[in-house]
Amino acid sequence: MSVLINCSNLHGGGGVSVATSFLDCLSRQSFSELKITLLLSSKVYSNLCRLNANLGVFEKIIVDDIYGWKSIFANYRKYASDMKLMFTVFGPIYILRKDFFHISGIAQPYIIYPKNAYISNVFWGTKFKILLNTFLKTLFVLNNDTIIVEREKIKERIKKNYLLKNLEVFTVSSTIHSIYKEKKRWEKLLIPKKTRKINFGLIARNYPHKNIEILANVKKDLLDYFNIDSNLFVTLSNEEWNKTSLFFRKSAINIGSLLLDQCPSFYESMDAIVMPTLLESFSSIPIETMIMEKPFFGSNLDFMKDVCGKHCIYIDPFDSRDIAYRISEFFKLSEINRKNWLNDAKSFVNQLPNANERCHNYMNIIISKLQKAG
Repeated sequence: MSVLINCSNLHGGGGVSVATSFLDCLSRQSFSELKITLLLSSKVYSNLCRLNANLGVFEKIIVDDIYGWKSIFANYRKYASDMKLMFTVFGPIYILRKDFFHISGIAQPYIIYPKNAYISNVFWGTKFKILLNTFLKTLFVLNNDTIIVEREKIKERIKKNYLLKNLEVFTVSSTIHSIYKEKKRWEKLLIPKKTRKINFGLIARNYPHKNIEILANVKKDLLDYFNIDSNLFVTLSNEEWNKTSLFFRKSAINIGSLLLDQCPSFYESMDAIVMPTLLESFSSIPIETMIMEKPFFGSNLDFMKDVCGKHCIYIDPFDSRDIAYRISEFFKLSEINRKNWLNDAKSFVNQLPNANERCHNYMNIIISKLQKAG
């Protein structure tokens, strides 16, 4: 039976990491009863090549970058003419007509958390655009036969959405890629570590709701109020970097966009990861930080609590001095207390399903739907 796995719409952030991890694992499994075609964005394809994924096991590899609403005009049937099912790792994608079974992962934060801190703090014109965009995306989510989310709490929130409550929803837990436990596969980064400074930062795109500009104020407040000198590191594209404020560019060091095999080295070079985001559905950043035994400082908002529970040091994402205070308090702890905190967080992540289990869970859903479709 023929299946198309679609990652052509993933160009950055956690979606690329999840897709890369899933397909890397899949390339090392045996599903001989399936003919699997991969439709990949150039970013996902680059990641897989760097990881030496066994791409030869797939029927066909197609690299095509499809952005946002342009997927309305995409003819997915042309990529795999005999496919019975398409699995979009993270959607939504915008299909007007289809003659195949479609499964899509959904991690759209505005759909999952319609009441959120970001939308509450934007001008009415921006708010209207977001609400309209979210409504249209919700309608396209309805064009899926099945959707997959990453946590049971997100499934519960989807079921509370009046438009989506009757959709079939599966939960496949997010996890970390095995590369985080295989140091020999890490690509080194030249990030200096100075004993008198702490390194803190974040792997993130510069979306407005990510709220990364406040990190420059955190760096200033750490020095002004708590006598802590620090280096701030970010991972923005050149275009994103040039759109930040002059104060931010003077305060931060930009490493540039990272590929998956570079991310562990970034974490290893940090003393803390700070994520002041105002909206998220699920991010791999918290659990990657924990597995790398670094303290994670995350927004004191519902979506972060859904993911981290007690294993996050919660911050007020609107208050740079509060963030600086939380960082300073952590580093005032004794070495043994800091170590206990980090070990507890790492144990929490180690209880999550591993990447191979996630791969099998995805494939079990795909195979069960193919069997029903005949």
